[in-house]
Amino acid sequence: MLLEIFFNRLALKKQTGSRFKNVPKQEIPLLSQSTIKKIYVLLNEALKKAVSWDMLPKNPLNFQVASGKANVRPSWDTETLQEALKDMEGNTEHPILRLMVHTTFICSGRSSEMTALTWDSIDFKNDTIFINKIIQRCEKTSMEKVRKDKIFLVFPEKYPNKRKKSVLVLKSPKTETSVRNIFMTQQLKQELLERKKQIERAKIILGDDYHDYNLVFCLDNGDPITPNLCLRWFKKWQKSMGDKYPEVVFHSLRSTSTTYKLVMSNGDIKTVQGDTGHAQAKMVTDVYSRIWNKPRQQLAQKVETEFYQAFENTQQCNSAQEKENLKDLLENDSVKKLLEAALSLVQ
Repeated sequence: MLLEIFFNRLALKKQTGSRFKNVPKQEIPLLSQSTIKKIYVLLNEALKKAVSWDMLPKNPLNFQVASGKANVRPSWDTETLQEALKDMEGNTEHPILRLMVHTTFICSGRSSEMTALTWDSIDFKNDTIFINKIIQRCEKTSMEKVRKDKIFLVFPEKYPNKRKKSVLVLKSPKTETSVRNIFMTQQLKQELLERKKQIERAKIILGDDYHDYNLVFCLDNGDPITPNLCLRWFKKWQKSMGDKYPEVVFHSLRSTSTTYKLVMSNGDIKTVQGDTGHAQAKMVTDVYSRIWNKPRQQLAQKVETEFYQAFENTQQCNSAQEKENLKDLLENDSVKKLLEAALSLVQ
């Protein structure tokens, strides 16, 4: 019973039903769906063996775990994103937010990847962006377990006297498939070149007060922007626009990008997967892609043109052909004589 409550709670990430009310919520951690599945499979196999060896009367994990389906986040269509990028041009509080949003869309990136982007990863000659790093806050106690070759940089603590339990780290992504090359557009290339000039000017003005970590997206003094700060900037900008835009989270830009690329590539999942860095193609279609109304309307118009209009054209062609055949028939001399003879008999 307790195991069933435990796994259902992990899967649903919330307390549901009267049978759960007596179990304190804080006693059960919130884990990802993949971690839950691994725990369940491991324990289930072990307990099945215990039953076969007569060590247990039955398998206590022999129950149906709640599905725990991921919530589908709302996302913008491309027209909404284009309008938002125009409005962000006047954002004086966080002027680099627009470029971050634009880069995220083109790269189909995560906020942790965009904030970790460094200049040595951008090849302006070949118009590519190499995504091979993320920014992540890690517990100091767990840093010893991380392979040294996976860590590019541990950022200095801004307030060392506070004795924080975690540090901000520039490290390799969790999966190998997340490491990828993205082809950038010419528009994005020009904006990134302008950003590079801005940083060079800041280095001259601030001098030794500029902390140079070679980051593309950073604070005015060069310090890193955490993924959480990026999310807060984006949320704050949305609030400043009132009800003009549907409320979405920063990660939804990745969904918008994925769906757009699927539409533009005529559903070429493997090509889009190369941009998104997903380990499984199923993630591209089941989680991140969205069905927009505009492509569906265009499909309906195509059906209208190809099906109904083609049928109507065929009918018109048949009718024209019949008229032409009748004209040829009436102009035939033999037919004329027969018709004249028939008319004389009627008279």
